[in-house]
Amino acid sequence: MIILVDSTNVVILSGISGEVNQDTNNVLVDGLVYSLAGLTNFDVDNLPIDYEPQKYCYTTTAGFTINPNYATPQVSVVTSIVIPPTPAELTIMSALADMYVAISAITPTTGGAS
Repeated sequence: MIILVDSTNVVILSGISGEVNQDTNNVLVDGLVYSLAGLTNFDVDNLPIDYEPQKYCYTTTAGFTINPNYATPQVSVVTSIVIPPTPAELTIMSALADMYVAISAITPTTGGAS
């Protein structure tokens, strides 16, 4: 498996199978072309079990080491807030419902356009 490492040895892309074309200075991954400018690629047997993008650095001498500048991504939890309708909005919705019932009673519901 090929990994791409930036100039500070941080692993930025992993899981690349296949070959890296050094002549074009690009790599094709899942149909996307990545530029190798400023990057180094290494062929490794496996990744650390808890691998996450940018969590590890890689060198041929030390292998995988924790990136000292890595910070665990913060997860935001968004909850739905339901705002109840105002009394004026309830009045409008009720009037619309009444109009719908009245129109349905006089409009044919079968057949095409008339």
